[in-house]
Amino acid sequence: MLSALTTAGSLLVGLPAGAWVDRVRGRPVMVGADLVRALVLATIPAAWWAGLLSLRWLYAVALVHGVLTVFFDVVYVSCLPHLVGRGRLVEGNAKLSAIRSVTSIGGPAVAGPLVGWAGTPATLAVSSAGMALSGLLASRIRGREPRPEAG
Repeated sequence: MLSALTTAGSLLVGLPAGAWVDRVRGRPVMVGADLVRALVLATIPAAWWAGLLSLRWLYAVALVHGVLTVFFDVVYVSCLPHLVGRGRLVEGNAKLSAIRSVTSIGGPAVAGPLVGWAGTPATLAVSSAGMALSGLLASRIRGREPRPEAG
């Protein structure tokens, strides 16, 4: 159920997210999605430490995190041409794919031992901090996106 709720965001907001993102500047959406995802993820260890964590809490976090991930994923792909230019788009996409592959493999490889050493709540707190750092770094991206066309 948790896995289904995490991916439900694509079904619920996938198409509207793409249409909406085309009408706004992407960087604020990326930054906002990362920061809110960090906050939402941080509620899990906070709820655990407060003795409030429940399966419903986890379901809600999975759904909200999944929806925000859809917005982030749609934006970062559409921002790339503005950041690197059309002439370097193939190289930019290759680098993004390489980074995504490394994090897909490396994330679980690091998280497993970290859970064993520090526990799940602490590992989720570290993950939340990493997501917040991602949002802060995304806010520092140089280059100005063109104003989206009205329509």
